[in-house]
Amino acid sequence: MMQPLESNEIIQPSPFKQYPTEHLYCYTDTVCEQEFEIRKLDIEQHLDLFHRWHNQPYVYKFWELNQSKSELRKYLERLTKQAYIEPCIGYINQTPCAYFEIYWAFFDRIAPFCDATLYDRGYHLLIGEKQYLGRHNTTLWLKLVNDFIFKGEPKTKRIVGEPRADNKGLLKYLSQTGFVKTKEFDFPHKRAALIECHRDRFYRDFTL
Repeated sequence: MMQPLESNEIIQPSPFKQYPTEHLYCYTDTVCEQEFEIRKLDIEQHLDLFHRWHNQPYVYKFWELNQSKSELRKYLERLTKQAYIEPCIGYINQTPCAYFEIYWAFFDRIAPFCDATLYDRGYHLLIGEKQYLGRHNTTLWLKLVNDFIFKGEPKTKRIVGEPRADNKGLLKYLSQTGFVKTKEFDFPHKRAALIECHRDRFYRDFTL
């Protein structure tokens, strides 16, 4: 069950909502000589991309959001009104290619399955441009989002996730970027794997 809040604990909205700029995080990879950047999603700017990405079979097999553009606009509008979640777009060399939903786990549906505490975080990830799929880019994106989350809030000690238990490809990448699968559980729409990445282990095992 979820941990009760201390009486003097004040819940703040996600700090992502308070950022004055769309540019949230940037990293230059010296191996592939590419610039990776995380920006806030802008519905008007990114809706066409979001619609195209989600209507690709390799994406909707797991996301199940192969919907019309108007339906996806409503989906994003609902997200942007939530204080605990921030939809983001990942860029490589100024080209948008990935999508992230970064959230506070305490307020998310995952909370009762992971005994979420107030500063636990989580995220969903997809790479929408096929030319950027592959081990190096995928594992690097996972490491970068972990780094972004941990550096954004020093009190965050754990990142959790709930990918589909049969998404073997993603689970393999996650295991190579600091995540450990702790159990499986059932949502109404899927069998999920609970994954966890702890701050101390992540920075012990990985250097950016």
